[in-house]
Amino acid sequence: MPEFSEAQEGNQNQHNHLNGQALERLYKIGGASLVSNMIELFVENVTNRLQAAEEGLQQQDFQIIERSMHSLKSSAGNVGAELLQTMAAQIESLGIQHPWDDLRIKLRQVRKEFELVQEKLTEERINLTT
Repeated sequence: MPEFSEAQEGNQNQHNHLNGQALERLYKIGGASLVSNMIELFVENVTNRLQAAEEGLQQQDFQIIERSMHSLKSSAGNVGAELLQTMAAQIESLGIQHPWDDLRIKLRQVRKEFELVQEKLTEERINLTT
C-alpha cells in the first residue's frame, strides 16, 4: 500500500493541506483506482462549486454561495483536505447579512487553498502510478 501525506499535528501554521488518512481509507476500500477517481471527481466538483459560488457572489445571492460551500465542504472531507473543509464550513455558516466584500476575500482564500490541495492531490495521484 502506498504511503499518503500526513497532516502535521500541533502547528497549524505549517499545515500541509492534506490529511493522508482519508486517502488511505479510500485505498483500503478500492485501491489505487478508487483514490485516483476520487481525486478526479474532487477536482471537478470543487472547480464547479467555486465557479458557482463566484457567480452567487456576483449576483449577491448568498443561497448559491451557501449551497456551493456545503457541497465543497463534503468533497474536501472525502479526500482529507481539512483546512479547505473548515474554510468552506465557515463561509457556509456566515449568513446572508455578511458583507459581500468580506465574502469575496474569503472565497479568494478558499480558491488559493484549493489550488494548494489540488497540487498535493496531483502529487499523490502520480505516486500511485509509480
